[in-house]
Amino acid sequence: MDLGFLKTRPNGGKLQKGEMMKIQFPLPDTDTQMKIIKEVSKLKEADKWNKFEALLK
Repeated sequence: MDLGFLKTRPNGGKLQKGEMMKIQFPLPDTDTQMKIIKEVSKLKEADKWNKFEALLK
């Protein structure tokens, strides 16, 4: 998804609520979602955030 147009906006590149509502994020299939839930459920609270942050890098 190209959001490069935000760089040229006078409002500092902020999205309006209406624009945010139109963005569609792809989701993995249900089986993959269930596998993710199963794995995350095994982790303790602090470990969940560490794992999440590692995936974002």
